[in-house]
Amino acid sequence: MGGWRILAVTALMVGLLSRGAMAQAPEGEFADQECVKCHLEKSPAVVEQWRASEHGAPDQPVTCVDCHGGLHKLSAQKARPNGACIRCHDREGAIVHSYRTSKHGVIARLERVAWDWTQPLAEGNYRAPTCAYCHLHSGGHDVGAIITSRSPKARDKTEEVCADCHSPRFITTYLTTGERMYQIGLMKVREASALVERFRKTGPDEDALADMDKAYEKMKSVHLKNLLLGIAHQSPDYQWWHGHPALDGDLIRIKSIYMESAR
Repeated sequence: MGGWRILAVTALMVGLLSRGAMAQAPEGEFADQECVKCHLEKSPAVVEQWRASEHGAPDQPVTCVDCHGGLHKLSAQKARPNGACIRCHDREGAIVHSYRTSKHGVIARLERVAWDWTQPLAEGNYRAPTCAYCHLHSGGHDVGAIITSRSPKARDKTEEVCADCHSPRFITTYLTTGERMYQIGLMKVREASALVERFRKTGPDEDALADMDKAYEKMKSVHLKNLLLGIAHQSPDYQWWHGHPALDGDLIRIKSIYMESAR
């Protein structure tokens, strides 16, 4: 019986080793479909997170190969530096620029050559977070989970990421200050909206109204968004120069047009 047990154990080990060998990453280049097929068996949660995210949108997906390349070797390393994200998102302007002008972005840009990208995106491996560190935290693929909304769930996720490096008191203070800063921005937008609507009802000057509408639209679609990006990315430039002072300029312009036309 002892001999049979030895043979059985040996056969089991050979089988496991064989399956392990078969499960090795494919050699050479491979397509996105092969990534999905394999990882649906090995790490289905990652695939489902990707499919549910903006990157997995059926009409224009960002594929595994887009971020990780077509070779399994160093595939994780390729997706960790900021360049992997900026390659596509740079066309969106303020989203990337607000991060680059933040303290995190400046450190990452100055020190990236010395960083060991073979190390996982985990606490202590890098002195400042990359795009992937925050938006694909802990290896998750639900990109945008932090900024999808300003809901309590999104705030909880943000606190979880920030807590890797910052104290609870710092996080609470920063997020509370950021929310207050954003609410002040909304107050400026509401004040401008009230002036524009009042002028629309009483003002006969169509050219002046068009100028007010233009300034108001810029407040909502550009400068308020810049403010929110500055808060989210911890970028003083976007909180102030591209945020609040820009909102102030828009509001002053609207007030000036309103008062000039009211004379």
